[in-house]
Amino acid sequence: MRALYYNFYKEKDRGATEAEIKMTCESIAGQNLDEIFSYIQNLDDLDHQKYLSMAGIQYQNTNNADGKSSVKLSIRPKLSTLQKKILSDISGY
Repeated sequence: MRALYYNFYKEKDRGATEAEIKMTCESIAGQNLDEIFSYIQNLDDLDHQKYLSMAGIQYQNTNNADGKSSVKLSIRPKLSTLQKKILSDISGY
């Protein structure tokens, strides 16, 4: 958000286009973000398990007897160095 604010609003006195937003995000991430941006452009459900597991978080969705759905999140017992870093970055711990 800071990069978009400074590069477009402050320096160019305008907002960023969708392509410029994606380009800025990819530049910061250092990789192609087509998969992530596809979620913005369609109604597909997010693959929670896939993305939370990158941070070492286990995602479990269950249906209760009363028909209600619940989600349980837990931290996996053995995290890689990268998972620890991601988890720290998103949680602030």
